[in-house]
Amino acid sequence: MRLIVKKTNQSLIVSAFFCYLVGGVAIAFGLILFLFDTRYIILSIYGVVFGIALLIGGAFYGRAGKKRSNI
Repeated sequence: MRLIVKKTNQSLIVSAFFCYLVGGVAIAFGLILFLFDTRYIILSIYGVVFGIALLIGGAFYGRAGKKRSNI
């Protein structure tokens, strides 16, 4: 049972890392697209908002992965 909880916590931490990574890339691409071509402002805003949502989701995943279980 402890092994299952340990592996679950590890997978949550890895998921948080990838949420941070993809969120950062989405924000960067949204900002770069806005700087180079302002015709695609809706797409730029969508990329930035999506990246922020992923960063928030990653924070929740990381927080859940760091909690210790009493099992």
